[in-house]
Amino acid sequence: FLRKKKKDRCLANMKFIGHLFLRSLLTARIIGQIIQELAMCDAADKFPAEHILECICELLNSIGYTLDSMPAGKEAIKQVTGRLMDLKQR
Repeated sequence: FLRKKKKDRCLANMKFIGHLFLRSLLTARIIGQIIQELAMCDAADKFPAEHILECICELLNSIGYTLDSMPAGKEAIKQVTGRLMDLKQR
């Protein structure tokens, strides 16, 4: 029960962050840092938890199109999707 509550709160936070970005209250660079940190792009030997991966997907679903239209966002998406593909192979 507590795990589901934590996961739901995490997903709600991602939706909130996405809405802040869509309203131009957060920059593409900040969003890029958030998703790269969630995906643990700097630590190739570590694996993010399953609910964290769901949070990344939730955030990319809500803002991916807008984020991809910006140069800083495009680079962040490229890194994170590369990391997600790497995790898929393991």
